[in-house]
Amino acid sequence: MVNQHKQQRREFGRRKEPHRIIIAKGDHVRSYTVRPWLASTLVSAVLLFSFGYISATGYLVYRDQILSGSVLEKNQLRQAYEDRIADLRREIDQITSRQMVQRRTLETRIEGLQDRQNKLMSRQSEVDALVNKASQQDVTLVFPPLPETRPELPSSDETIGLRRSSSLFLDDQPSPLAGVDLRRNRELASIGTLYQSLETMESRQNSTIDALMRGATSEMKTLQRTVAAAGVSSLMSSLPKISTGTGNVGGPYEPLRMNDLPFQDRLAILQDTLNKLDISRREVARMPFRAPLKNGQVTSRFGPRIDPFLKRPAMHSGIDYRSSYGTPIRTTGSGVVTKAERMGGYGLVVEVSHGHGLSTRYAHMSLIKVKLGQSVEAGDVIGKVGSSGRSTGPHLHYETRLQGKARNPSTFIEVGRKLKL
Repeated sequence: MVNQHKQQRREFGRRKEPHRIIIAKGDHVRSYTVRPWLASTLVSAVLLFSFGYISATGYLVYRDQILSGSVLEKNQLRQAYEDRIADLRREIDQITSRQMVQRRTLETRIEGLQDRQNKLMSRQSEVDALVNKASQQDVTLVFPPLPETRPELPSSDETIGLRRSSSLFLDDQPSPLAGVDLRRNRELASIGTLYQSLETMESRQNSTIDALMRGATSEMKTLQRTVAAAGVSSLMSSLPKISTGTGNVGGPYEPLRMNDLPFQDRLAILQDTLNKLDISRREVARMPFRAPLKNGQVTSRFGPRIDPFLKRPAMHSGIDYRSSYGTPIRTTGSGVVTKAERMGGYGLVVEVSHGHGLSTRYAHMSLIKVKLGQSVEAGDVIGKVGSSGRSTGPHLHYETRLQGKARNPSTFIEVGRKLKL
């Protein structure tokens, strides 16, 4: 009986019999039959209501805190987002500012290089003019090793294009953070190429100036040494000298290289030296440093000899050139005719004064073609070969006189040969 009761108790809720609820009140007894499914439903409803009630109560109690936390979290997220945007904007502003500075720097460098290019091209025309002038004076140039090819300078349009491209340094970029380094490297490479070209051009100009200065100075010294051999001191004193300053000067010696001077100063010094060389050459070219006959054969030189008529030792004051009758006689320098007449043993004679106490005499002519006081230039025909006066046959007796005294004409002719007159 007990076992049966326990078994029934373990099977409560699973029995087929319905549950009964008995309510007694005094003598009144009421009995309710509750089906299992209905009991489960009621229990579930009660539990669900209790959970909802508790949740609603908790929400009402903690609602402000929950709402405050939610708002705070949203504010924190928004603040973090705004801070990130501000950081990105600052980074973009920094990059933009840096690029603007780089662009202005590039434009400044390009403008400076363009100005330098224009200046070098202008200087090059001056250098070329001096080179042409020096070549006309047969100035020997000694250049240091230089590039075989002349550097090609970018044209003004190319340089302006480079500056324009640098002005688009920021404008043509889809983003300030993209492609900047690549574009900047291209700009710097173009500037580097232009800079190297200008450096090469300037170096070549400086080398040319130095070579011209060395050549002109050497030619001036050679000219002075060669002319000095003729012994015409008055002519030497009239030739321009390289400026050494005026009187009443002094001070310690401090060497100065041409490269230490500004370009325009070096150009002015070179121009002055070439001008002095040109003046000296023109002055020397007026002097009797040439031969009077082109193909005359020397039959008697300057100095002691046996007189052809008396057969005794005598002094020969000039050089005799044998040539055919009527051969043109040319003056050996520029000057003024001071004699054009028959003069004793000289026969028909012409004398030309060249200044500086220097004169030349042409004797034994067959014909005189100039007049007294006439100006003649070097190479002008003044007469023809003959045998007038004290002569044994057609020839030219040629004398060079300094301060009225006969000097060896060969000395002067040798000067002309060295100077290629």
